[in-house]
Amino acid sequence: MSAQYPAGLEGYQLPKRSITKTPDFKIAYVTLPENEKFEFPEIFPEEKTEKVETKEEEQQGHFRREAILQQRRDWDRAGAPGWFGL
Repeated sequence: MSAQYPAGLEGYQLPKRSITKTPDFKIAYVTLPENEKFEFPEIFPEEKTEKVETKEEEQQGHFRREAILQQRRDWDRAGAPGWFGL
């Protein structure tokens, strides 16, 4: 059984009574004169910078280490809420 698409919705899929949009994509064609040469712009320059941890990143690392230690301490109560071990 083939799905019948509503008018103007060729890019849509209709599985199990729901509409799922397929991702859009665009194509651009450019014509340049023969003496013109195109060079791709450098969008992501490769700058070598030293990474400096900010205060927030240090706190995240600290909390991550604390969470790992907490999981190791309570390995036998994995997934149980804290109040359950009272």
